[in-house]
Amino acid sequence: MSLPIVSGVSTSPPPQRAAEARVNGRWLPLARLGCLVVALASLIVWGWGVPLRYAQLATVCVSQTCGDQQMTPATYAQLRAGGVSLQFFATCIGTLEVAFALVYLVVAALIFWRKSDTRVGLLTAVFLATYAATQTSADALATAVPMFEAPVNLLSVLSFVSLGLFLYLFPDGRFVPRWTRWAILAWITLFVIGQFALGSSAFVGVLFAIILASLVAQIYRYRRVSTSIQRQQTKWVVFGVVISLIGSIGIITLSNLLPLAGATGAQGLLAGDTAIYLFGALIPLSIGVAILRSRLWDIDVIINRALVYGVLTALLAAIYAGLIIGLEHLLGAFEHGRITEQPITIVISTLAIAALFQPLRTRIQALIDQRLYRTRYDAARTLAVFGATLRQDVDLHILTGHLIDAIDDTMKPSHVSLWLQPRDNRATPAPTGDAMPPR
Repeated sequence: MSLPIVSGVSTSPPPQRAAEARVNGRWLPLARLGCLVVALASLIVWGWGVPLRYAQLATVCVSQTCGDQQMTPATYAQLRAGGVSLQFFATCIGTLEVAFALVYLVVAALIFWRKSDTRVGLLTAVFLATYAATQTSADALATAVPMFEAPVNLLSVLSFVSLGLFLYLFPDGRFVPRWTRWAILAWITLFVIGQFALGSSAFVGVLFAIILASLVAQIYRYRRVSTSIQRQQTKWVVFGVVISLIGSIGIITLSNLLPLAGATGAQGLLAGDTAIYLFGALIPLSIGVAILRSRLWDIDVIINRALVYGVLTALLAAIYAGLIIGLEHLLGAFEHGRITEQPITIVISTLAIAALFQPLRTRIQALIDQRLYRTRYDAARTLAVFGATLRQDVDLHILTGHLIDAIDDTMKPSHVSLWLQPRDNRATPAPTGDAMPPR
C-alpha cells in the first residue's frame, strides 16, 4: 500500500546576505598594519602604566584629584580598621586590573589572528585593545608622565570611536540600515567636539542618543537582515552585556543599600570589586565567542537556563526570607527588635524550599517557554496533541491528515511526502511528489 501526500505550501527562505564584509586587495595589508600599530601603542601605554598604577594605589591621596579607587585619608582609616594593609589593597586591585586588561588583550589577539581579513574582526580588535589600555593603567601613566597625556587621550578617543563603530557594524561589518553611516559620522564628530566644547551633562545626552540609535539599528538588523548564524552572534553579545550590567549594578546597589563595607569590613569591599571585574570580563569573552564562532554552543539553551534558574533563585530566596521572618514572629523569637536563632524555623523553611523547588522550576520553565520561546513551546504542544490523537484514532486517512498538520506546524517544510511500505516487505519505490494533487 502506498499513499503519497504532497503539501502545496511553499516556504522558500528569503535571500541572505553574505556572512561577513571582508577587506580585500591592497587595503588588507594597510588595515592590518594600522591595527597592529594601534595594538602596539596600546600595549606600550598599558605595560608602562602598570607599575605606576600599583604605586598610585599604594599611596594615600591628599589632593583634590585622585585616581580611580585610590585611598583618601578617610577611606584609608576604614581600611586599617578592617585589618587590611594599604600594600595588600594595592596588590589586590592592581592584580585584578591586570587580569581584566589581559582578558581584553588576549581576545583581541585571537580575533586579529582568526578574523583580520574582515571589517568587524579588525574593528573589534582595535576596540578591545584600546579599551583595555585606557580603562586600567593609562590614567596613572598620564598623571605620572605628562608627556604621555596626549597619546593617552588619543587612544581614549579612538576607543570610544571604535566602540561606536562596533555597535553599528556588528556582526557582519555593514551599515544596516543605510542611515547608520550618517549616525556614526555624527557620533565621531560630536564625541570629538564634546571633549572640549560640550559640558558633561550635554555630552552624556549625546552619548545616550547615539547608543539608543545603535540599539534601533541592531533590532532592525536582527529582524530583517541577519542570518541565523548572525542572530546567534548577536544573542551571545547581548547575553554577555546584560549579565555583566545586571551583576555589576546589583553589587553596587547592594553595597549602597546594605553598607557592605561597614558590615563586612575591607574584605567585603575587595570581594565586591573582584565580582565586578569578573562580571566585566564577560563582555570581551562573549564578543570573542560570537566572532570566532557562535556555532560551538547553543546560546538559546544558556539564556533559557539562566532565566529559569535566575528567577527561581530569586523567588526561593524571597520565600525563604519570608518564612524565616514569619515563623520567627509566630514563635515570638524577636527580643527588642533582634531576631534570635531558632533551629526549628530554619528546618521548616529549608524543607518548604526543598518541596517547592521542583514545582516552581517546572512552572517557571513553562512560563518562560510560553512567553519567550513561543515557537518551541507550540511545537511541543503540537507533538503532545498528535501523540494523544494516535491513542484515539485508527483510521489511516485521519491519522495522515493529523501527521501532515503536526509536521507543518513544527518543522515548516516546503513540501511533505508520506510513503507506507506494503505488508509483504517487497521493495516498492517511493512515490514522486506528482502522484497526487497537492494537499
